[in-house]
Amino acid sequence: MICEHCRKRNATTHITETINGVTKKLNLCSLCASEMNYGGFLENMNIGNLLGSVLLGDSTYAREEKKCSVCGSTRRRIIETGLAGCSECYRVFKTELLTPIEKIHGKVSHVGKRPPASEKDNTEEIIKEKEELLKKAIEEQDFETAAALRDEIKDLKGGEGR
Repeated sequence: MICEHCRKRNATTHITETINGVTKKLNLCSLCASEMNYGGFLENMNIGNLLGSVLLGDSTYAREEKKCSVCGSTRRRIIETGLAGCSECYRVFKTELLTPIEKIHGKVSHVGKRPPASEKDNTEEIIKEKEELLKKAIEEQDFETAAALRDEIKDLKGGEGR
């Protein structure tokens, strides 16, 4: 499709404009779209900007200077980069991150793939250690710990009762 403005280059920008119930469609090359101020509105979009709009919400949060004690990341840095500085950031900024993470991903807990086969041996060692701790907790009648260990073992086994 050829640009409807210059009639020289291929149209790469497609505009649909409705004014007072009248719809017009316009197909422009990137140069003409830029000259007519239609191009480039997504050029400066990045994940940091997107997260910033979701996380900041109102200006009162923008002034907070809470910092991670491990890596020194601030809420502002996480918003601007879209990246947490370390695993401790998730604990420090938990209240600020839960809602945006849920909005973006639909859940706040990880539901992912099982580890690759190379990590399977390590997982089996962890399961054995937790099973030993489970036996000890039962012997000591620490049933809260035992229940937590049982659930962890079940998760490590992939939800199966093996």
